[in-house]
Amino acid sequence: MTKESMIKTNQKSPKAKTDHSQKEETLSRLYALEGLMSPFWSLRLGYGEASSRNIFILLAVLLGAHLIGPRQVLASGSRSSVFDQPAAVAAAPTPEAGLYHQGVAATQQKDYTRAVDLFQQALQTDSRNPDILNMLAFSLRKSGHLDEAFDYYRQALEIKPQFPEAREYLGEAHLQAALREIETLKSYGASGREDLEDLTKAFKSAAASL
Repeated sequence: MTKESMIKTNQKSPKAKTDHSQKEETLSRLYALEGLMSPFWSLRLGYGEASSRNIFILLAVLLGAHLIGPRQVLASGSRSSVFDQPAAVAAAPTPEAGLYHQGVAATQQKDYTRAVDLFQQALQTDSRNPDILNMLAFSLRKSGHLDEAFDYYRQALEIKPQFPEAREYLGEAHLQAALREIETLKSYGASGREDLEDLTKAFKSAAASL
């Protein structure tokens, strides 16, 4: 074997190095947690240190697989929420995430009635998820239930105040509400003409100030 071939044989691919470092990082995190929890397990269950460590790691892996899916258990730098992932995920890590992604797909097809139903189902098991609340509000607004939508936008922003998408959608909801009032004033005929003119001027003034 030549010196050059020996060097090539000994070299590892970047992907292999990355996978190895990710696993090492994950294991180091588990051992760090185990160091804190080991006395608890030993005291409560009467197991020795080695058994305690094995039990803790097994529980941590099972819990991680349940929460974020088996593919993500040994991956570092994963996204903070399954709801941040694209809607085209093949297998959702949790039932509510699966319903959420189906709901997003329904909104993309403009099937807002089905989207509302899917987001409401997801909300039954994850009632304080701002992503679900935001998209439920969006779907309600698009399906003509504007007043209901405002309540869900409010809930989403109470949980997550810094939520750009929800802020954008809420602003659009207010615009839609203003246009609705303009149409209502038009339907009043002469009795609503003066108020209609005032509201229209305010609307145009607000738009010009942007």
